[in-house]
Amino acid sequence: MHGYELRKRLNLMLGWGRVLSYGSLYPTLKKMLRSNLIEETSVSSTPVTKRPRIVYQVTEAGHVEFERLMTTTSTSGSASSGAPTWRSGCGCWRDGAPGCRSGSTGSSSSSP
Repeated sequence: MHGYELRKRLNLMLGWGRVLSYGSLYPTLKKMLRSNLIEETSVSSTPVTKRPRIVYQVTEAGHVEFERLMTTTSTSGSASSGAPTWRSGCGCWRDGAPGCRSGSTGSSSSSP
């Protein structure tokens, strides 16, 4: 999938509250390329433009890393990784933060 299509699909999934900019997308794709999590190939240009379109594809290492991230749980919440942790005690991502329904520091798990 090329960058424009990837951004379009991610924005549909994330909704209007979190629009992904090209300024965030392309540096992340470059970081993933350097880590060999994705690979890029150029496809022939379309009649509208002379630039070749770069298509990104997940590598085997990328699939392994995705599986690892999806099965890893964090007991320390967002403080260690910078990513929010799902809190089953209150049913939200922000346990103890303003706006959290319970404000408790209940148990956490990796997914809703």
